[in-house]
Amino acid sequence: MLSCIQCAGSFLIVLTILLFAGGVVAEDVSPRCEAAVDRAAAHYSKCLLSAKARSVVKQGKNRLKRQQDRCEEKFERSITRALRKNGLSCIRVADFHR
Repeated sequence: MLSCIQCAGSFLIVLTILLFAGGVVAEDVSPRCEAAVDRAAAHYSKCLLSAKARSVVKQGKNRLKRQQDRCEEKFERSITRALRKNGLSCIRVADFHR
């Protein structure tokens, strides 16, 4: 049950980022940067959902936690890469802190 709540919480965080990414970003922000951030959020959501689906089939709670950690690491790398390529003015970094 706790895992389901964590998954739902992660999904809500990603959804919030997706919904507010366009509104928070200034008009002079590169569309490529915004697209990279949106893409990273979409991949993160897909990764979490796939991990959850695999855990239902395999019945492994430890495996689910490892997969979720891996998804988070990939997401952080993607965001860091987007910020490095497009500069820190790309998007507010505070939007990604929990």
